[in-house]
Amino acid sequence: MKALKVLPFLFILTLFSCSSDSDDSNNGSNLPYNLTLTDGDYWTYDVTGAAGTSRDSLYIANDTVISGKTYKKFKTESLPTGFYSSSLNNNGVRMENYNLLLSGSLDFGANQGLPTNISISLDDFVIFNPNASQGTTLDTYSDSFQQTVGTFPLTINYTLKSTAGNSYTTFTSNGETYTNVKSTIITLNMNITTDFNGFALPVLSSQDVLVSEQLIAENIGVFKSNSTFSYTIDPLFASQISQFGIPASASQDQEELLDTYLIN
Repeated sequence: MKALKVLPFLFILTLFSCSSDSDDSNNGSNLPYNLTLTDGDYWTYDVTGAAGTSRDSLYIANDTVISGKTYKKFKTESLPTGFYSSSLNNNGVRMENYNLLLSGSLDFGANQGLPTNISISLDDFVIFNPNASQGTTLDTYSDSFQQTVGTFPLTINYTLKSTAGNSYTTFTSNGETYTNVKSTIITLNMNITTDFNGFALPVLSSQDVLVSEQLIAENIGVFKSNSTFSYTIDPLFASQISQFGIPASASQDQEELLDTYLIN
């Protein structure tokens, strides 16, 4: 069911995906991509991770207006388990000057191996640019919030960053060979402190708690997403924090592989 037309987006999301049968040409080639988003386009993904295997079905539902701008709204047929599909579900994506822009909410939780739940509201966050050179920062968003865990008042600081990844002439994944492939990397960096007699003590030193790479084929979209969620609490607080249900450390990998798709 593999029709040709356009690249829908990103994401989501790992630096750990590199195939030995890939022809790596790490450059911003400035080759134009057809970046069309069409109602009814869909992609199904087989998801493998710590919770086992599952299947996500992602599709473009309709136009939606956010802050006076028109986006294509992405949805999933059921609650998604993969990071990439989750990052687009119920959010809006639009295209401007070859940038793919995301507006909506990204939600992360302890079930993904993070030390705390976090919801990030984004407004035209750049998730992909096919002409950006490898390593170029596409966009960043930083914020902080407070949370109390047991007796510990915590301040959580975070930065979400998108970066242009590799370019490949060809890339073989899940038995299929894709051409003119680009990637984009999403990183969530977090640090957590607690107040002790007026001093900010580190509970979680600055760490990349999420690194996700999406591999994107022209005329198809994302065909492979690899994500790693991990963190390590400072030893000074590890035992105290664990009393409240937060493990001292955690790490899990997730892979999403394209199975079927339809591009109108």
